[in-house]
This record gives sequence, structure tokens and C-alpha cells, in this order.
Amino acid sequence: MKPHRWVSWLAAVPALAALLGCGLIPAIDRDSSVTPSATLPAEPGIPGTPTLQAIAPSPYRGLFPSDVEIAPDGARVYVPCYGSDNVLVIDTASHEVVDEVDLSEAGPSGLYAIDAVITPDGKKLYLADDFTGMIGVVDTSTDQVSSSIDVREWWPTGKSNRLAISPDGRFVYAAVESNQVPVIDVATDTVVDIIAFDSTVYLGAFSPDGSRAYVVGQPHGGTVYVVDTSTRTVVDRIDLGLEQQLQTQASMAVSPDGAEIYLTSGFNEGGYEHPETGINRVFVISVTGRSLVGEIEVDGGPHRMQLSPDGRLAYVSTADAEAVYVLDLASRTNIGRFDWDGIYAEPDFRFKRYDLRGIGFLPDGRSAYLAGWDGDVVILLDLLERRVTGAIELNPLGGAAPADVAIPPDGRVAYVTTSAELVEGASAGIVVIDTGDNTATRAIPIQPDPRRMQLAPDGSTIYVASDPVLVIDAGTDEVVASIFLGAGSTVHDVVLAPDQNKLYVSHGEKATSGGISVIDLSSNTVEKEIDVGQFPVTMVVTPDGRSIYVNRVLNPHDVGGLVIIDTATDQIVATIASPIDTPEEIGPIGAMTCGLAISPDGAYVYWTAGWQYINVVEVDSNTIVRTIEVEPALPGIHVAISSIGFLSDGSRAYIVCWDAGYVVVMDTRTWEFISIIRVGFRPGAIALAPDDSFAYVTNRHSEDVSVIDLATNAVVDTIQLEPPR
Repeated sequence: MKPHRWVSWLAAVPALAALLGCGLIPAIDRDSSVTPSATLPAEPGIPGTPTLQAIAPSPYRGLFPSDVEIAPDGARVYVPCYGSDNVLVIDTASHEVVDEVDLSEAGPSGLYAIDAVITPDGKKLYLADDFTGMIGVVDTSTDQVSSSIDVREWWPTGKSNRLAISPDGRFVYAAVESNQVPVIDVATDTVVDIIAFDSTVYLGAFSPDGSRAYVVGQPHGGTVYVVDTSTRTVVDRIDLGLEQQLQTQASMAVSPDGAEIYLTSGFNEGGYEHPETGINRVFVISVTGRSLVGEIEVDGGPHRMQLSPDGRLAYVSTADAEAVYVLDLASRTNIGRFDWDGIYAEPDFRFKRYDLRGIGFLPDGRSAYLAGWDGDVVILLDLLERRVTGAIELNPLGGAAPADVAIPPDGRVAYVTTSAELVEGASAGIVVIDTGDNTATRAIPIQPDPRRMQLAPDGSTIYVASDPVLVIDAGTDEVVASIFLGAGSTVHDVVLAPDQNKLYVSHGEKATSGGISVIDLSSNTVEKEIDVGQFPVTMVVTPDGRSIYVNRVLNPHDVGGLVIIDTATDQIVATIASPIDTPEEIGPIGAMTCGLAISPDGAYVYWTAGWQYINVVEVDSNTIVRTIEVEPALPGIHVAISSIGFLSDGSRAYIVCWDAGYVVVMDTRTWEFISIIRVGFRPGAIALAPDDSFAYVTNRHSEDVSVIDLATNAVVDTIQLEPPR
């Protein structure tokens, strides 16, 4: 094992920093994410070029922690990370991430661990996959995958895969969202039996003595099936009589005396904006009475649940309420929630308090660990005082979150815009990468945060989307013009119409009006505003410069759409509605993500819609001629297409998938997917070298750039980024 300190007690948050100084939260020796004073030389001939501090890449980083499992002796916490194909191991004495379990070989495409159970003796950790239909087994003495169990034969939906382990540790039941539950023998790690049900089931738990297993299904208002574990047959069922459809992302627990079952309703329907919408209940079920006997209201989508050892209290994490609630099970009441105590203060860190998942208790009965999916964090809880006491950052940010990448015609460098996202004191800018050796050679500081950028056709000038919009001389790295829009909303993208000597800038928010600002580059002034409707984000220009295509993203007012602007007149000449009324097998594809690209020959615009669709728009007719579903290339997960790149002849498209962490390669002549390439965390943008040798992909949440060899479709280098200083 390679000890490495990646524990953050949020010194970047002023409120918490003050608390640490006052001794209200125990101060812990913290490591910086930046190594001292290792610098890269300035490029010769450019006086005053800022240097870069070299950041030491963390050997252990995790994305989307889905669960926590505690070793029986309380010495270690195992955190499966859905988005990074690994399990991080935390030492509870030091709160250090001390090891990593690599899951990349545990399944056909790694292992997207959505659920975990540990054996009572602590020797094995079982991981349920939500992507490939595999169950990974980890030997905790070596922190290595010891075996993989293929349950795809009984896993038809490609969805949730949840595990329950018998109290004696001999068997694991896998609820794979089908009408069959595979039974795994822990001694041999093989499927030894299949339990059949008369409907789809998705969740399971055991009675304290192990004689019964309870398995939840959704039909007829919710059903709990009772399984005799000695014969592995269904011997009874409890019909709950609910009017609502239960959510599969739920959990269940059984009281220590075996008399009651507790079942959460799972994700709510209202999201962060309306946590009160939906079922929002914990259901109390009497085993002997064979009926639903109580309901406890829990806003925000009650998700995972852990009972106190005496069974009096239930601790319930929520998806959308920024809360862990405490329930008194005897009185059937919600008696309180955990106090965040200044940690993750609003507004910047609020996202770290959403989508809270697995909870694990230490043997001391006072301390608990909580998985924070959205925030890539493990949160520490004091059960007695009911407060959050700290956090372990699984993916600490150094302030170099990359947004966009562009390569000039000579292919000698790659420009990467970086954001000082969520890191106090960091500066934003453009990092310049030498594509010969894939090293960051210099930086151009920029304020405020830059987003997308556009290069002049000859590569001499960089146009940067920010407010002000910046014009940078690529030869000297100097900002030669700052053009203030005064838009009052976020600036997203810039595109150039060279023949018109105009720059088009999109700006807007989800809930407020936006538009396209037209800048006359001869005077560097805004000469016109074009009202294209709500929330315009990405844009592309045809190779002849005559038309601009604007992607309007789903917003509270409408489902978005594609707007076409004539650059000669700056008039809207066509609007393509988001095709939401599509056949059921395709599903609703209102625009949800903002990827937009144009084929090299200018014949087609690739317009992303929904989480997984690309509409191919013929430029001559401005009609959709094909809709491509990307999800089959990465079954079982959201892909969330963020950008698309092409080979110079247009024969292949490289589709960047923000949620999945992959680049999907598609043959545009046959529309077939021919490869998937694992990259970093939250990949956002792609640029291909002019000679089609390599592609550069920015990874926002791992703060690096993946370099893909286009001959082999393999990542051959990863460039760690550091913000300009």
C-alpha cells in the first residue's frame, strides 16, 4: 500500500477555516494539493510569462461515491466509487485514504459499483455493478479483486443491482431487477441457486436470525416477498397497498427483534428545487401482522438507511433535501436532522450536500461515515450530537478545472481554458500544452473564468468566452482587447464569422433571458443583440461562415431548440424544435446537454439532445435526417454528451460523455459504434490534432487532459493541470 494524504477539512471554506482556528472542530494536519515550488521554465522569448507550479497527481481519487462499508473492527472504511471504477480505502484513525482497489478488470468495462456489502468477518467485500451485470469480490487482506461473478443471465434490464448478505456471512442475495434472485455462495463465489418470483424485485434484506429473507417488488402497490432461506422458496407475501410506484433507488432494514421491516421510498420526483414532491416516506411493515402499519414523512427522497444497534432510531440519507434525518421508530416520527455546522456553506458548496447515499457506523456507536455522491466526498457524522464534523475529499480540486481545448493548424500546441472552480485564491486562465512532449509549458492568466474559446483560422488569435470577452494574440500571449457585454448572465461560447469580421457570443441562464451578442471585430464593440429565446449555450459556424447554429438547452420555459442565424443579415432564418414527440422506443429527447458540432465538410450539424441522443441535421435543408442513441454503446448509465470531434475526413466521430467518463467512437458511414475509450472524471471538450494523430480531452473534475492515440483508440498520456499563478 502507498499511503497518501488526500484528506480535506475544507480549509477553502472560510466558515470552516474559522471554526478550525477557534478549536471548535479538531484541527488535523493537512497536506496541500500542490507540491512546493517545483516550477516549469517560461518559454524563451516571451518576457514575463507566468510559471506553473507542478501538481503531484493523486494516486487515489474517487468520483461518485455510492456507498460506505465499515470493517468489523472499525479500522477501515471501504468506499466504492461509481464514476472512477475503484474502491477507496480510508483509515479511520487518521482519516487518510490509504489504498485503492482497482476495478478496471472486474467486468467487461470495469465495474460501476452502485452497492456494497462486507462479510461479517471482514474478509470479503462484494460490489454490485449498475452497468455490466457483474458482481466484484474484493479480498480485503490485499485490497485486490479476487473474483468476478457474472449475473447477466438473470439481469435483463441493465439497471439496479443490489446486494444483501446473510447474518452468518455464508450467502449473498443479488436483487438484479428481474423476477429471479441469484444466490451466491461466499465460500466459492459462485451462483448456487436462483429464487424465482412472480414479479420484478429490486431490493432485499435478512431477518436477524437469517431464517427469512425479505425481497421487495413493485407490482400491485408494492409487495414484500418472504423467502425461507433453508429451502430458498417464497413462503409468503405482504401486499402494501400503496398508490404510488416505489423507486428502485431505495433501501430496507429489519428491526433487531425481527418484528418490523423499514422501507424507504427512494428518490423523489421534484429534484433539488422541490424536495417535498413525491412519495417521500419511510414505510413501517409488520412481519407478524403481514401489513403496512405506519409511514414516516421524510422530504427530499429518503434514500439509504441505517438502524441504531438497539433498533430505536433510523438514520436516513436523502437525495435532494441536503439532510440526514433521524427517525424515532417507536413513535413513528421524524425527530431531527444533522446540523452541517458551517461545513459546505452556501452557495458554492451546496452541491456537496445533495445526493447523500450509504451510511456506515463505527463500533464506538458515536461516529458514522456518509457517502456524498454529488460532492465526491465522505462526510463524517457525530451520532450523539447530530452534527457533521468533517469531510474527506475524494477528488480534491487544485483550481485547474479545464473547460475547453483548441489546437491551431500547425498542431504544435493545445490551448486549455481552466477555471478556478471552488478553490479560494486560485486563478483562472489558459494553459498551453506542448503537443510534442505533452507538457504544460506556460499559462495565460485570465479573469473572470474562461469557458469556451475559438481560434482564428490561421491560429494567430484566441477568442475567449468570458465577460469581458477577451481577444488574445497567440504569438505574444497578450490580451489585446477586452469587450464588455454587460449581459448580466453567464457567457458560454464564442464563434467567428471571418468573412463578416464578426464574433458571436452566447450568454444566458436557465431561468433568465439570454441572447447572442454580435461583436464587430474592426472596432471590438457590440453592434447587435439577437434574441434567440431562453438559455442559448453552444454554437457552431458552417465552414463558409454563412450560418451560425445555436443550441438552446432545456430550461424552465421550454424544451430548447436549434436556432439558425444568417451571418450576413444577423437574422434568424430557421428554428428546429426539440423533437420531444418521438416514438416510444426512442423516448423524449428534449435538449438536456449542450454538445454541438459540425462535420468537416459542413454538410451536417450534430446536435445533442436528452442524455443520450444526437440529432443529425442536414445543413442544406435544416431538417433532422437521423437520430442516434448513444446509450447502447454504454448500456445502463447516462452518457450526457458534452462535445463531439471528427477526423479530418469526417469518417469517425468522437463523442465525449460527461456522465459516463468515456469517449465513444462512431463510424459516421455506418453509424456503428466501434470503440469506447475510458478517460478522466467529467470529460467536457475534445480537440483533434490536424494530422489526425491524437485527440486531447479535458476532464473537468480530475483536472487533467487525456491524450488519445487515434490509431489505437487508447489513452497514451494524461496531463495533470495546475492553474496559472
